[in-house]
Amino acid sequence: MELKYPNKGIDGEVALYEDGDRLSNLRLLDIHVSIGGERVRAGGIAGVSTPDEHRGKGYSRKVMEGTTRFLRKQKVPAAFLFGIRHFYTKYGYAVVLPGYEAAVPVHYAKEIPKPAGYSWRRMGEQDYGEALRIYNRVCFPRTGMRARSTGAHGGFGKNISWSTIADPWVLAKGKKTVAYAVKEFRRESVILVEAAALDHEASVAMLHFLARDAMQCPAAEIAFKAPPDDPLVLNWIPYGGRVQVFREADGGPMARITHLESLLKGTLPLLEKRVGKGWSALFDTGEEKAVAWVSRTGTSNVAKATGKSRATVKIRTTPGGLAQLFFGYRSPEEMMGAGAVKASGKVPLAAKMFPMQYGHMMQRDHF
Repeated sequence: MELKYPNKGIDGEVALYEDGDRLSNLRLLDIHVSIGGERVRAGGIAGVSTPDEHRGKGYSRKVMEGTTRFLRKQKVPAAFLFGIRHFYTKYGYAVVLPGYEAAVPVHYAKEIPKPAGYSWRRMGEQDYGEALRIYNRVCFPRTGMRARSTGAHGGFGKNISWSTIADPWVLAKGKKTVAYAVKEFRRESVILVEAAALDHEASVAMLHFLARDAMQCPAAEIAFKAPPDDPLVLNWIPYGGRVQVFREADGGPMARITHLESLLKGTLPLLEKRVGKGWSALFDTGEEKAVAWVSRTGTSNVAKATGKSRATVKIRTTPGGLAQLFFGYRSPEEMMGAGAVKASGKVPLAAKMFPMQYGHMMQRDHF
């Protein structure tokens, strides 16, 4: 048997072959996700597949474990996937992003007066740059968001599912684009696949136009997926807005750490911002050990940990458990109580390093 990997970089297929027969494979994507606004490289795993005649023989395990080794060799900090339940946890993955259901009743939103100086129109290719600017400014700082490259933004080809057509719109104040929304119409509601606005005034103005569109369906509500602290949610609550949060135990958006030192180097500025100066932390995933530190004078570094490594706080968990901490999906206190994290030294530092967060990734960026 032979595992074959991408010839250049990490983007491509990972497949297991025997005598020219493909036994199992997956698609590997080279992506970057936000952790507290820091760009962190990750291997996006999609299309894990094993032909029926080869199932139950451990071939997918060889592909998944081989992919982890490959990403570690390439010094890619993490792997990310959207997984089925009861399968990917055995490869070290854990859920890292909650699910959300938010809505605003059209009955209240329609009472918003027509905003003066604003226009609402369908998005064209000439608007992609402005939409990307709004996304990078408003959305990307949130943990879980996927980086979108300037010049590579190809619009919105994906809605809630591949079978529906995206309907993107932009809101302009004068000649300046100040908000955008990607819509999908259903019998009872207008679904927002993605939306963002630069400020409070723009978000309320956009809600006026969305309510107008919904009344033409007619639809009873404007539904969208956004965290409770999303600016749109906060600005739309006075109009009857509501939001639910779902934190699953398995399945959905999942991640694991694949190269610990690279992860710590990429997020050290964030940890310093949260904790300050004069600390060191040793992390142990059971597969890798590394220590990160920031001196009182501001000198910082990351190194592979040894048996003699000392640290202000020591944190031991699984590759998936550490991903949950960095994505803010679970708190250190809860994970220690559940036995998923073992910490020693100045344990309160862990709470400063890893606050709970409402992480999120836009539907367009799922894979």
